[in-house]
Amino acid sequence: MKIFRIILLLCVIIFTWTIVFLAPKMHKPIRIENPDFEAGQTVAWNTWYSSVSNALLGSVHLPQNEAVTLKNIYVKFEVDKAGNIDNISVRTKPAENFATAEKYVLPAIEGLQGKPALKFPPKSKRETASYSIILVPGAKTQYTTPSEFHDYEKIN
Repeated sequence: MKIFRIILLLCVIIFTWTIVFLAPKMHKPIRIENPDFEAGQTVAWNTWYSSVSNALLGSVHLPQNEAVTLKNIYVKFEVDKAGNIDNISVRTKPAENFATAEKYVLPAIEGLQGKPALKFPPKSKRETASYSIILVPGAKTQYTTPSEFHDYEKIN
């Protein structure tokens, strides 16, 4: 019986030591997004990417009869700090349906130029940002959330 108590006491001591000393070192808190950050922290770009995605998704209106012929629309462009869009690239799958994307997606991208959704996050030092998305045409538009994007900028 004494051995059982000694083993139990050792287990309690080891468990307590683990909780007090090791656990805080093993599980460092992760900063996902804090819009009210201090200097020396990070800028979370995830809200920006989500805003751009949702603005684009809300602007593309593919008629259902044309959407069914497309599997994917690959969109890529760059945005500068002033909200100007440049280097637009749109590809489709299947490739022969590019005319459909050109007719409906390109005007939606160009329509975003200078819109509030393209405004860079506060305190960002970036001059340009690259944006890309794969649009999957379908019956229902699914909007994005900031948690779907992971881009952080370190501020010195």
